[in-house]
Amino acid sequence: MPPSRGSKFPYLPKYALSPPKIAPPDSCSYYNLATDFYEYGWGQSFHFCRFAYGEPFFQAIARHEHYLAHMMGLREGMRVLDVGCGVGGPAREIVKFSGCNVVGLNNNDYQIQRATRYAEKEGLSHKLKYTKGDFMVSS
Repeated sequence: MPPSRGSKFPYLPKYALSPPKIAPPDSCSYYNLATDFYEYGWGQSFHFCRFAYGEPFFQAIARHEHYLAHMMGLREGMRVLDVGCGVGGPAREIVKFSGCNVVGLNNNDYQIQRATRYAEKEGLSHKLKYTKGDFMVSS
């Protein structure tokens, strides 16, 4: 098809520049679907960190979480709020490292259920509590 006059992108179909209007999925639907994939590919800590040369992936993730707990001076008896806690991987690691208590805040029921189950499985439910909430909406 020859380019049309004045068209900036003559070889793209019309809908590529202005996609049909559809309602975007809400974030909870997205995370209900994506969480299992994240865990499969990334583990239970959904964040980035630096790696030392030759350092295994999960060791680097745990080292980074220990570093954060150390730099914040977290210790036994302190309370921490983890906003957007996902399935609770960093919270569990920080509790094991520092002995602090963590409340995880998340707006996704599926991730809260998984985080709670992992905490129970690791014997940490006395130090970890998860609650549903949206930090973007405050009262």
